[in-house]
Amino acid sequence: MSKNDVVIPKVSTIEKMLQRLRRIQKLDGRFTDWDIETLLDYPIDPEAIPLVMDIYEYKQERNERLQIIDVQWVARLHRIYNPQCKSAMTDFLDIIRDCVSGELMRLYNKEYRPSRRNKREASTKLEIPVDVLKNTVKGRH
Repeated sequence: MSKNDVVIPKVSTIEKMLQRLRRIQKLDGRFTDWDIETLLDYPIDPEAIPLVMDIYEYKQERNERLQIIDVQWVARLHRIYNPQCKSAMTDFLDIIRDCVSGELMRLYNKEYRPSRRNKREASTKLEIPVDVLKNTVKGRH
């Protein structure tokens, strides 16, 4: 096998990975739905609240979920949001989705770090896509 060959995992391996991801999401309270009351347990920068509320309404109109972890990333990155851009909301939400996905993968890799003895488990390690945030921010506006 050359280094350019793509290795496709078996269905059972993918199922095991998904079970682990769901377990992480279930145990981490930040993957539950956000509402204004969650600010008591998960406070954010008060300056980000107007944008969070706009995103909350945007997601509600589309019957999409807004999770606590999404709101935390919005609060971290709210200063880069540019409402003057034509596709500002969708671009910003793409960045947030990529950040949340990256954090989930980091949690997965941390919890299920493969041991040196078990090479089969090493094949289930997920990698965070390269340039997730960099490519999303660059050249979109």
